[in-house]
Amino acid sequence: MVKYKWTVTGLYTETVGDKENCVIVADYNVVGTEGNYRSTIAGSQTFVVDENVFIPYKDLTNDLVVDWIKNLVNIADIIDFIDTDIYTKENPPKKPTDTPLPWILK
Repeated sequence: MVKYKWTVTGLYTETVGDKENCVIVADYNVVGTEGNYRSTIAGSQTFVVDENVFIPYKDLTNDLVVDWIKNLVNIADIIDFIDTDIYTKENPPKKPTDTPLPWILK
């Protein structure tokens, strides 16, 4: 079973109205691991600032910002990408044999 870890890797802020350090963009990655196999996808999410729902920058946590991100991205697509990548690593496609042309062998 694949385990997923969401991590915020960067925050970009602006002053909106009288609120300083409003997060407008968050960079993140999602790492999936299963046994010895690992897959990572990175992304960047833009937010619309709502001055009525403001959390001071110092009070933000990875989990809180990840929740914001998850509310805006297609989680199923991210999980599907990671699952497929790990499956391909666990079960690499067979490489066909580069066979010489038969008329050259004669």
